[in-house]
Amino acid sequence: KESREKYRELSRFLNSILDSATEYAIVALDFFGNIIEFNKGAEKLFGYKKDEVVAKENIGITIPLEDRNKGIQELMSKRTRAEGVCELEMSRVRKGGEIFPALTTVTSIVDPVSARVVGFVEIVRDITVRKKLERELRETKEFLENIMESSVDGILTTDLKGSLTYTNRAMEEMLQYRRDEILGTHISRFYVRGM
Repeated sequence: KESREKYRELSRFLNSILDSATEYAIVALDFFGNIIEFNKGAEKLFGYKKDEVVAKENIGITIPLEDRNKGIQELMSKRTRAEGVCELEMSRVRKGGEIFPALTTVTSIVDPVSARVVGFVEIVRDITVRKKLERELRETKEFLENIMESSVDGILTTDLKGSLTYTNRAMEEMLQYRRDEILGTHISRFYVRGM
């Protein structure tokens, strides 16, 4: 009786941990990808209620049809079984049909007695904001590089140790060296000592 009570207490504790992780979708799957656990974070991220999916749906409902048809679930399953973990940036889909970028990490659930994989735990995070910031940063970098490349003034940049990290076209023409010949060399190479 005491042992059963400890088990129930541990089970309640683990469930409270799962439900407290509201920024991460945590989904437990059987060997075939059928949903056996779905935390509050998964409800928030995918839009399904736990009782709509547990023991009723396959995780495939959260993967765009095009990716399912390409065999992404099989790929993830094989990688997880072979390597113990599979981490991918991939598209996911909410209940309402909205597709979003996500970071997905899948690990194996191993039976302690047989040491066989009996299921998977998937942790999913929406990376929409991160992808937007990466795109904006890339666009800003390209914009600034275009400005520097079109400048008639010679421009060089170095790291903190004085090694050249960038040169524009005008500086290449002034120095009469190609970019690949000078990048990584020390800036002092291009100074002339005073008389």
